[in-house]
Amino acid sequence: MERMLRSSVVNAAFHACEALSQLAFRNSRNGARIMSCANPNMMRSLDDLLTLNDPALDADSLSELKTAVLRVLNNCAWNSRQICVHITEDVSIIAHVEDILMAAK
Repeated sequence: MERMLRSSVVNAAFHACEALSQLAFRNSRNGARIMSCANPNMMRSLDDLLTLNDPALDADSLSELKTAVLRVLNNCAWNSRQICVHITEDVSIIAHVEDILMAAK
């Protein structure tokens, strides 16, 4: 999945986020596995997608992609205090989430 998140094909990254989100939905074990996977680049990949600014994408597609990333983070954190702390300790991700939320006002 992490390879798909890093794919230059944005549609692949979107579908990877959707799949990860579904796996983590109401399943704390899956959420923990996603966030603590052996590949340390998973969080970086999600963070990179939050800051993606591809001129080839229209605003709606970019918004849908960022929303999919936020769903992954939300669903992973939902049932696990440990994962929630892990996500919130990532200063870069939190800053990018704040930027997205402030832009949505």
